[in-house]
Amino acid sequence: MTFVDTSALLAFLDRDATHHGQMVQALTPVLAERTGVTHNYVVVEAEALVHRRHGAGPARRLLQDIVPLLEIAWITPELHAAAVDAHLADLRRRTSLVDHTSFVLMRARDIGHALALDRHFAEAGFAVSPS
Repeated sequence: MTFVDTSALLAFLDRDATHHGQMVQALTPVLAERTGVTHNYVVVEAEALVHRRHGAGPARRLLQDIVPLLEIAWITPELHAAAVDAHLADLRRRTSLVDHTSFVLMRARDIGHALALDRHFAEAGFAVSPS
């Protein structure tokens, strides 16, 4: 399994993004093979950013065409609490609560690889594409 971060979804949908081509190349097989996993906080964060930056069409594409090809892990109260604890212990690094939720989920599910443009994934010890 490969974790799919908000930054990957944004670059995939934005043809003008610096890493768009790399993310299309990396994410397309993950979607086709249905080996991507993310969580509901990422879906909410990505949709809000896509809708605000690019409008209704790309937001609809995200929710109707891309998200259904991913496994969506729903954040439990226990996982949320663990992510909040990790986030509060790491506030100086400016890593988001959504990122800490991703890290806790990835560790719980033994997922070592993420499609992400966020340096915090590598800093947390995960393999990241594109590199």
